[in-house]
Amino acid sequence: MNFRNVFKRLGALRPDPAPAWIRYVGWSLVATVTVLVGAAPDLLRPAAPKDAIVLDHARYQAGSDDEKEVSLPHAIFFGLQGRPTTATYRIDFELKAAPEDGLYLLIPVLNRRISLSLNGEALFDSGSRTIWSGPLVSSADYAQLPGRTLRVGINRLTVEVEVGNSVVPTYLSQIYLGNRAALEPRFKLLFFVGQQLNSMCFGAHILMGVGLILAFFMRRQDSMFAWLIAAELTSLYAAIGNYAGFQAYFVDLLPFFIALVPAGALLTVGVALSVVNVRPPAWLRNAIIAVTAIALTCAIINTPLTKTIMASSAVAIYLLCGLAGLAIYAWGAIRRDNIDAKLMLVPASLFAWFLIRDVYVTATLPEYPFNLLIPYGR
Repeated sequence: MNFRNVFKRLGALRPDPAPAWIRYVGWSLVATVTVLVGAAPDLLRPAAPKDAIVLDHARYQAGSDDEKEVSLPHAIFFGLQGRPTTATYRIDFELKAAPEDGLYLLIPVLNRRISLSLNGEALFDSGSRTIWSGPLVSSADYAQLPGRTLRVGINRLTVEVEVGNSVVPTYLSQIYLGNRAALEPRFKLLFFVGQQLNSMCFGAHILMGVGLILAFFMRRQDSMFAWLIAAELTSLYAAIGNYAGFQAYFVDLLPFFIALVPAGALLTVGVALSVVNVRPPAWLRNAIIAVTAIALTCAIINTPLTKTIMASSAVAIYLLCGLAGLAIYAWGAIRRDNIDAKLMLVPASLFAWFLIRDVYVTATLPEYPFNLLIPYGR
């Protein structure tokens, strides 16, 4: 049998290209869905709990500094002179009657380990509650305030925040007090998004890395898999620090995890070029080596100035590389009619938007909640 003739006949059975107006409608629908997906995390933000006491003012003390009045949500920014490693929020609230079953407390968004006490009695320490505690992770906390610790009149809630020495701002949202029915559903949703979904993303990241290793050995002649596996393993290494770096066994290594973030970002540019069948230039490889060497040097020095340089350069390079990758895919799709570039347009657009959105949110804290999308966008 002549297989060449068979394949020619099969090719002749392919349908004619769709009319232009159908393609325009299709691309318009894709663009609309992409915009909606990008906006959904902010548009569909859950409403504040109903029938709850809102605690939105506190007396704030950083280290041994004097107390001052602050509003919640509140953010603590890193300076070149560093900052205290702990901060305390003292919040007074009044009860006309002490509930026998106690009250429940919900902190919807925070990004550091905290310890909680009520009227001088310690309640809990959040450090033992979760694995995911790092610079890019926000979480929620939920606790019962026992009836025996509550009293009629003024009660004092003390929240001690382990600020640490990370350049990422510390964030504490408003605090809600209420019954279990009012607060527990909101906490379950926040816990799923902030912890369980993060675990699923991390597992998928590992699974993809294993798959790419196998693909690389099956397709060694394809440079795209070499760039993909390098980007995947580098980003996986950096993710460990960014999502679990505040844990005691990682905290001293956190600068070295952050140091590989720029390399991972530059590698994604190489991936984009190889997807559109353009050989990544030699200067890109040299830039990866040079940027990594500088970042590792800053990690070894580990002063407030080098931390600021490393963090700001990592954010800038990551943002620029995200936009560069999107531009490469758009060029490949429009000018080269590359089907792989067309398939990558939607995820690349969403990833670039998540980058821009997260940088803006972090820079304008506490105006917006510290809910970053990059941990899920990767």
